[in-house]
Amino acid sequence: MAWRIWHHNLTGKSLHHIRSALGRAWAYELSLRVEEARELGARVEPWLGDLPAAAGDEARRALQLLQASVFALSDHTEPSLRWRRP
Repeated sequence: MAWRIWHHNLTGKSLHHIRSALGRAWAYELSLRVEEARELGARVEPWLGDLPAAAGDEARRALQLLQASVFALSDHTEPSLRWRRP
């Protein structure tokens, strides 16, 4: 019982759900719908805290790359240049 309490997922989002959302955000970006991609990325960010450490780190890197490329496509080059691999 203690294991279930400790691993409680506060947002109810699974790794599959988060990966699907990131995939949709990339699809928006590739079709130059950068505002939709940015908004979806912003919704995904709070969900990352519910993932196990390794999966959370992987998803966080994917989200950071998405955000950097959204800034670049939005003609916000300065924030995109600040992105760096941790």
